[in-house]
Amino acid sequence: MTQPTHSEDHTASPYFETLTDWGKELVNNQQWDEIRDRMTLLLVTPTRQQRDLDLINDTIAATYWLVLERETLRWAPDSIRTDLQSGRAVVQQYGPSVVYPDSPLTHVTILRDDAASKILTSIPTQSRTAMEARWHIPLSTSIHDPLRRFDRLKAEAGSHDAREIERCIKHMWIAINGTAQSLAGITHQNTLDFTLMAGELAGNILRIGSALEHSSYPMAEYLAATSKNNPAGRITDSWIQMLLSSDETNRAQAQRAIEGILREVRGILAVQYRGRDWLHSPTADRLRVQPRS
Repeated sequence: MTQPTHSEDHTASPYFETLTDWGKELVNNQQWDEIRDRMTLLLVTPTRQQRDLDLINDTIAATYWLVLERETLRWAPDSIRTDLQSGRAVVQQYGPSVVYPDSPLTHVTILRDDAASKILTSIPTQSRTAMEARWHIPLSTSIHDPLRRFDRLKAEAGSHDAREIERCIKHMWIAINGTAQSLAGITHQNTLDFTLMAGELAGNILRIGSALEHSSYPMAEYLAATSKNNPAGRITDSWIQMLLSSDETNRAQAQRAIEGILREVRGILAVQYRGRDWLHSPTADRLRVQPRS
């Protein structure tokens, strides 16, 4: 399985430079004076592939990871210390300011270094947070990293336990088949129910294709743009466009093709997971009752 790659030859746009400068100002805030030399700030989105984004034409929320060393939390600001000491992350939200009037809505996730490592190396059965972090961290931009922690985080994101990845893919495949079964039974394609289930089905098909190829998948707003990076995304691209179309005829045609699309995706999964009960009988696996100990 390969990791998503990035190009280094993009020239940073004024928008991207604004986000970088904003991050540097955050780091230099006096509240971090005692621990600045042992913390890391990453610009997670936009990714390094989007350094040339034009603020006028593109609107992507900015997200940062601020990683603090566990041993330095006693000097962290009072407002976040308790949560971090208990292992929880803290998310702070910012908007445009007098200094940075063009800054978009910004989210800063503050977490301990051991918590960051756990997110990247241990994947709960149905955790989108972990899978999305594994995709985005290697494509992040390091703004402040005196300890070179970013190198370690990228390496952790690139490692994986095959059993955990299979468990994640298994649960997505079961969910895909359950949604597809429900969607196939809707008789009116212009209803809200159809739209909601169609979006859920399309999103999970793109996620499972990425997980199979990269052992990770991107945030929802990046799924379509990265879908052609894996076989499942390429095969289902035109079908997904029809399924999510505003045209009822296209939706109906895509609805009739659901069974065929699932066969295509199953064939891609079978290259690696041939013979698995969950692959060939996902409905039975979904209804399985665990024996009592």
